[in-house]
Amino acid sequence: MTRRIRRCPWCRTELPRAAPARQRFCGSVCRKRAWRHRRRRDLLIGRAAAVILGDTPVGAGRCEQCDGIISIRKRADSRFCSPACRTRAWRERLGAPREPSR
Repeated sequence: MTRRIRRCPWCRTELPRAAPARQRFCGSVCRKRAWRHRRRRDLLIGRAAAVILGDTPVGAGRCEQCDGIISIRKRADSRFCSPACRTRAWRERLGAPREPSR
């Protein structure tokens, strides 16, 4: 009877024969990377489903500055679609005159 070679699901390196039966990853780095990947994937799927079903809170998904669409890949509490809009809103709040471009 041949023993099945166990491999790390993230980097595909072979696990040592002496590894405990419940050990899945070769180390903490691969375990953490796989966890972050699963978490990000689940968040994106959940946010995409909320957008499709219309379950997003009022005002979510729209930029406060240009009223453009905020990508679902951005954080759930994002207020602006881009750094340019965020800077423009900050300058408006500050009330500072805009410097002429050279």
